[in-house]
Amino acid sequence: MKKILVLTLTALVIFGFTGCVLKIYKLPQEGFCYTTYEREEIELSQEEQEYIINLLNDGKWYPGIAKFDSDVNFYPNGFKLGYCAESGVFNDFTLKRSLSISDDARDIINEYLGLNKKESTSIEVLSFFI
Repeated sequence: MKKILVLTLTALVIFGFTGCVLKIYKLPQEGFCYTTYEREEIELSQEEQEYIINLLNDGKWYPGIAKFDSDVNFYPNGFKLGYCAESGVFNDFTLKRSLSISDDARDIINEYLGLNKKESTSIEVLSFFI
């Protein structure tokens, strides 16, 4: 009976600890994200911020920093993260790890951040035959 009780308590502690570890990013009281170069704060709604935090907490992180320039810096509860809008990669500079997100998630975040600058690259060619 004691073994079952100890085993059950151990399992609960492990599952509880694992759940806490996976959800390490939380919204700060203020100052969530800034442009990298001008250090201007980017205003995001609560819903937009929660989407990004959930993406960070639910994503598969890899050891090491990816070699991408950051367009935006995020500061969730004491961590420093950089985000590359073109590649859809987050770098956690605090824990030295990286996260690559899907194209759909990248487009959503870029829209939130105002980074969807889809400029026309088409060239009109006129041909004249004499």
